[in-house]
This record gives sequence, C-alpha cells and structure tokens, in this order.
Amino acid sequence: MDDTFINPVTIVFGSDSIAELPARTSGKKILLITSPGSKKRGLLKQITAHCPAPAYTIDSVSSHTDLKYLNQMQGSIARVDFDCIVAAGGGSVIDSAKVLSLRCNPEELGALLNGQSTSNTIQAVPIIAIPTTCGSGSDVTPWATIWDIDAQKKHSLHFPSLFPEVSLINPNFCQSLPLGQVVISTLDALSHAFEALWNRNANETSTALAQSAIKQIIETLPRVLDGEPRHAELSLAALQAGLAFSNTQTAIAHALSYYITLAKKVPHGIACSFSLPAILHSVLDQDPAFANSLPFKEHTGSRLLTFFKQIGIATAPHRYGINKTELPTLRTAVSDSSRSTNFCYDSEAVIQQLFS
Repeated sequence: MDDTFINPVTIVFGSDSIAELPARTSGKKILLITSPGSKKRGLLKQITAHCPAPAYTIDSVSSHTDLKYLNQMQGSIARVDFDCIVAAGGGSVIDSAKVLSLRCNPEELGALLNGQSTSNTIQAVPIIAIPTTCGSGSDVTPWATIWDIDAQKKHSLHFPSLFPEVSLINPNFCQSLPLGQVVISTLDALSHAFEALWNRNANETSTALAQSAIKQIIETLPRVLDGEPRHAELSLAALQAGLAFSNTQTAIAHALSYYITLAKKVPHGIACSFSLPAILHSVLDQDPAFANSLPFKEHTGSRLLTFFKQIGIATAPHRYGINKTELPTLRTAVSDSSRSTNFCYDSEAVIQQLFS
C-alpha cells in the first residue's frame, strides 16, 4: 500500500465558512455558477452578499450536466473577462465549473474527452467551490464528470489544475435540501468511501478517511430521515469520502452505475450505491480478511443491507429495470470503464452476485 496522500485544496469547514469569501474574491472578476435549486433555496443570495458582483452568472446547471449544454455555456462566456470561478451547488455545478474553467471551444473539449490532448500542464481558472449538498466530493477532487446524453456516454476529465483552489463547506446549506436529495447525495458519498477501500490505489490515509465516512453515514443518515438535524455530520462524512477517493478514484460500483444512469435514468447517487451490498458480499467471499477494513462489528453484509432498508432504498437490480438479459451489457459497461481497473477483486463475481 502506498503511504503517500496528496490533496492541494484549502478546506474551510463550518457554518461561518462563507465569511472567507470576501478575502478570497477581493479584486477578482468572478464567474458565478450555480443551479436553480440553490437559487430557489436562497443560498445564492447568501453567497453573493459575501463577494463582488459577478462579471457573469450561470444559474441554470441541472443534474447530470450534458456536454451540449456545457458547449453552449462555453460559448456564452467566450467574451466574458473573469479570473475566478465561484461554484455553488452539488457535483454537477462544481463539475461544470471545472469544464468551463478550461475555457476551451467544443473542438478543444472534444479532443480532451477523447484523449487526444492529455497534458498535465493544462491551465484552468481557479475555482472556489461551495458545496450545497452532502455527497459529490467534487470540491476536493481533480475530476469532472460530463454526460453526453445524445451519444449515451459518460466522460471524465482529470487534470491537476481541476482541483478547486478552495472548498468552503457550510453544513447548513445541506439542511435546506429536500430529504430525497439528502439521501441521493449522501449515498454518492457512501459509494466513494467503499470504492476507496476495495481499491488498488488505496493508502493508509485514504483508508482511514473512508472508514470514518462509512461509519458516520450509516449511523447518521437514518437519524436525519427521522428528523434529527445532523447534517453537519453528513457534510463531514462527505468531505472525508471525497478526500479518500481524491487519491484512489472510484471502482466497480461507479463503473456499473454509468450505464444504469444513462439507460435507466436512475439518479447517480442511487445508481452507484444500490449495488454496494452485493459488491461487499462478493468481496468478502473472495477475501474474508476484508472484514477487518470495515468500521462496523456486526455481520458485515447484513449491516449494510439493514442500512439500505432503514433509508428505503432497494438493492435488487430489477427494482431499477435491470434484468439478467442485460448481463452482457453490464459486463461491457464494466470492461469499458477505466474505473473497474481500480477494483482489487474479480468483477465477474460481483456481477453474478448482483443477480443471485
């Protein structure tokens, strides 16, 4: 196991984290990127009260950001003079900010997505990320996910310059989320944490962060759904999971999820997490010692299944319109995804377990 852990993002966590924004944006020409949801929840007003008037605002980012939309937005800002991006929202907002920070036209972006331009020296406009959900981790990673809906394909950009410069995490922002969105975003974080454990790129720091995140999410999310205002604990767990997979990348659960999101329209947080009990069962069959990596003492497989029942999320593929006739498609989806190569165990055994 590699002992090296690297993450260059400055993190400010707490209800007063937004107070850092004036110093971080003073004298800057700002591109503000957010979503209709953040605007509706009143978060945009809170954020703009702490920074200079933006040179330009994009407030129309939706979930599963489409390549066509990003190319349109890139055209709309082509003549805008900005030297700082403030991205306030969930993973789609922050990922969109990363793409737009590259300031490239559709042809240039296409070359990046197709691997025709892969230089790690590619420069990006600095990003101040303000996550408003409790799950994506994009505020502390160098990756941006892009969905090409027309081509039914998922792309990922990965450059060191795509790490945000700063992450300002105010847990109170998550408290205004509808509970359904709390579940979806937190399950994304849970998947990030598990994916960092069964990962070839794991190190001692990423493993410790992942273990803490898993324990916190499993203990806390059901309590939040019961009405307890423990969103700060979920936000911290999401941060820990994000830091963990910032060094490992994701693995097989995410490799499976991209097809499920595109073909079955299952929200990403659920698509990448409902398979976790089956994956864990398969991993423990292949390597019983993996139980020592888990932060709960109960029979490992049953504890995770109990958690999903507590939060009302199905774990059977057929509940998402996936049946055994799609096994070849799932195998192809896994083999075509570079994320599956990060998985330490046999992927075929996982796919079989899903339908057992």
